[in-house]
Amino acid sequence: MIDQKYTHINTYLDEPPNQFDMAVVSIDEFGSPGTLNRYVLSSLDYDISVLDGINLNQGYYLISGNSVPVLLVSTIGKEFTGILLKRNLTNALTRIYKDFKGKNVWIPLMGTGAGGLEFVDSYDTTVGVLKNFPKINFTISIPDDKKGREFIKLFGQLGHDYKYSSKSSFLDEDRKQLSLANEFEIPELKNIFFGQKIGNELRDYDIFILPKSTLGGIGRNGIAHSVLKILGFDSLSFTFNEKPIYPKGFKWFFRELGNKLVYIGFVFTRDENKNQIDFIDNLKRAINNLKQFEDFKELKEKNLKVFIPLLGAGQAGMNPLLSLRNVIEGIQILRGILPHHKVRINLPLSSSEKDLNDYVHQIAVALSRPPAPPLDLYIKSEEEKTEVELRQNTKDKIPFHLDQVVNEDKLGREPVAREFVRLIKKDIFTEQLNHSFMVHLQGKWGAGKSSFLNFIKKNLNSDGDNWIIVDYNAWQNQHIKPPWWSLIDQVYLKSKEQLYLIGIRASLHLWRKEVFRRIWRYSRWYSVFPLIIFIIGVLSIIYFGDKILDVLSLTSDANSNGKSFISNFGDFLKVVVTLISIGGALFALAKFVTVPLFINSSNEAKSFVLRASDPMNKIKDHFNKLVDDINSKNKNRQLAIFIDDIDRCDKEFIVQLLEGVQTLFKDKRVLYIIAGDKNWISTSYGNIYQDFSNEEVSKKQLGEFFIEKVFQLSFRLPNISEESKKRYWDHILGMKSKAVDNKNVSVSELTDSKKDELKLILKQSKSELTDPDFVQKLQTDFNFSGDTASNVVIEEKNKNTEELKHLLQEYHAYIDTNPRSIIRLANNYTMARTILMAERVVFSEHKLFRWLIIEDLCPEVKRILLNTESTAKFEELIKDGKDISKRDNCLKLLRGDEEYMENAITIEDIKTIKGF
Repeated sequence: MIDQKYTHINTYLDEPPNQFDMAVVSIDEFGSPGTLNRYVLSSLDYDISVLDGINLNQGYYLISGNSVPVLLVSTIGKEFTGILLKRNLTNALTRIYKDFKGKNVWIPLMGTGAGGLEFVDSYDTTVGVLKNFPKINFTISIPDDKKGREFIKLFGQLGHDYKYSSKSSFLDEDRKQLSLANEFEIPELKNIFFGQKIGNELRDYDIFILPKSTLGGIGRNGIAHSVLKILGFDSLSFTFNEKPIYPKGFKWFFRELGNKLVYIGFVFTRDENKNQIDFIDNLKRAINNLKQFEDFKELKEKNLKVFIPLLGAGQAGMNPLLSLRNVIEGIQILRGILPHHKVRINLPLSSSEKDLNDYVHQIAVALSRPPAPPLDLYIKSEEEKTEVELRQNTKDKIPFHLDQVVNEDKLGREPVAREFVRLIKKDIFTEQLNHSFMVHLQGKWGAGKSSFLNFIKKNLNSDGDNWIIVDYNAWQNQHIKPPWWSLIDQVYLKSKEQLYLIGIRASLHLWRKEVFRRIWRYSRWYSVFPLIIFIIGVLSIIYFGDKILDVLSLTSDANSNGKSFISNFGDFLKVVVTLISIGGALFALAKFVTVPLFINSSNEAKSFVLRASDPMNKIKDHFNKLVDDINSKNKNRQLAIFIDDIDRCDKEFIVQLLEGVQTLFKDKRVLYIIAGDKNWISTSYGNIYQDFSNEEVSKKQLGEFFIEKVFQLSFRLPNISEESKKRYWDHILGMKSKAVDNKNVSVSELTDSKKDELKLILKQSKSELTDPDFVQKLQTDFNFSGDTASNVVIEEKNKNTEELKHLLQEYHAYIDTNPRSIIRLANNYTMARTILMAERVVFSEHKLFRWLIIEDLCPEVKRILLNTESTAKFEELIKDGKDISKRDNCLKLLRGDEEYMENAITIEDIKTIKGF
């Protein structure tokens, strides 16, 4: 830490900003509001809207509307936080120095939240800048939290002076802002609050969801006991001795508090053997059980308040971020059931300011999506047994696995996955393909994207094909930046594991090549130099080592003769050289083994980018050679990367990851499948590049343009048919159907005569293959399961490429002549048709093809789909287009002006195509 001896710089613990001539505060490069700058602006009577439209191109911005100006300094961007803090703070203070000579300026520790700086690093960087502006009196305010007090303790131990301010708490604000004793509304969300300390405000709440680890009483050191004490309830009156609680995983209590009834639910975070569990299923069941309360309809009409802490993050020992993930998922279900009620998430008291920023960011990102609709898969109606009744019958236990990724298709989606794989193998990954291919799998949260990826994985490796499939969870890796490093590392590690199963030689070959790449590309002399030192040291030991033994013998002789062994200076010098060589060799060996072989952290990756010349090309070349080592030369073994949970990440990570894939990792034959909510991804692009939006192109449109460029193929998850819903519900209840068990699950189970009959029917019924009634008749006549019947007709339909060629010829005048656009259209049509056939809906192939052309020529129509009830709005939007040719073509396609176009596309046709 800097030895702080500058008289114009004072350090205070817990000093508020409202007694100064100016306040300095950090912000990210996009001007996004954070906890700290919200607090400062509110303390100085600024509205948060002052951040709208600020220009941070210079790295700073001065707000001077009120009596106390605020200097915003950008500390989060594409460079390291410490570098940005030093440069931008220096430039900002240089700009205002003349005007603020002799003034008192308040400044906090900046870059310690989302920027990731340690307190000591932020302090040293800040003082290193402030010392150059001696005519301004600076007060550095240290937050009065756990990390702040630890820093102050170290500060005092080094002999520095600091003062404590009792005027205000650093994180405490009148009513509006975060208080450790109260609650704070997250501005990006409606009716979502968070807090840390709890007090009498809890008596205004109506529903409490609390953690319970094991059977028996409520412990006296946990959050549950503290909440009950504030509410005035004796914790001994809550009993949990019934064994049936464990299969259920929760228990509700009802208590009178004043003139109202409060609902207190306990969710078990450990199993019967006291082992920690992922409690998400227990939480979901507890929340859905609210629908069984007699007064549920009344509850929906009231403005209730719900309190939920991070379950299992206390004595149960769960990682707070994992607990928060589960709590957020539960709240989404709760908002679907009780949509307009206030929810408070209580965060651990031990959280640092950085932790709080991380938690709040995760909440804001995740809950900005629409609430999840009520799930019929748990408890459906009053005619059905309640979940509690089902659980009490131990002979009819229901195996709840509702949020787990599954490998067995219960929703009739595998036929689509199988057809997608056929398209990839037969039509896309041909001998001519020499670059990557990016696919987008559209689906909202909880729609089953991860399970669908599993079906793709299973079918990719069928028929003797050998795909190396790397699962990359974007959400779990978003804390590792830059994104390219975590992706390269995951590709290497998971490919090595799979190659080992194929043959140890392939795995060792990949390991050997990758180790060399990491040493040579990222370290070079940083690793080679210690190796040279080590070799020199070893040779010195070999050459001079025998002199140590001689000297030891000389020492004993010298002692007996009364002479010093140092008299032989040459021997003494050899001993010194030998000892130094031993130490140097050991140090060099440790340095060579531990540092250069592996870049294991994002900081080391960032360090490489800073010190290397042309680092991006080196990274690109590294990935290309890594793929070459994984893929076989004869293309029998190929790499696929599945990127999941990208719609849980923040906008910066999403854009950096996808742009990295698109620019750095596009040159080799790799199949990328990105599963995520398209609206979330396009909005992220729109927000990042909002400076390029204008009156003609909105942020939303801008984001969609980027999406169109990123992906070569995009398709949605198929909707679930009524038959599949019933079959899945029976599966959830554990009800087996003998009728289903006796169905033919493949054509190979048919007799030879039946196989011939099927071939004849399919040959004679080309025009009926998309008709749901025809598929149902086929299912009945041949005793097929639903999936098998769909597989048969989809495979038969897609065998015939002449129909697609005919459509392309008929509509050639309307199609973009760009070859890539034609291929994209053909692939999108094949997948869209497959999905509609799997859904067993009635649709027109001509109208489907026409609508896809319209979306290609006029992408703007996609953004009004959800809010449009007639095609008139589409016509209005198309007429506003400036490209006359595209405008006229889209109108003709929509209206069906040509004879071969059948008739006009209706809003019902569009809803069917889009799966609404």
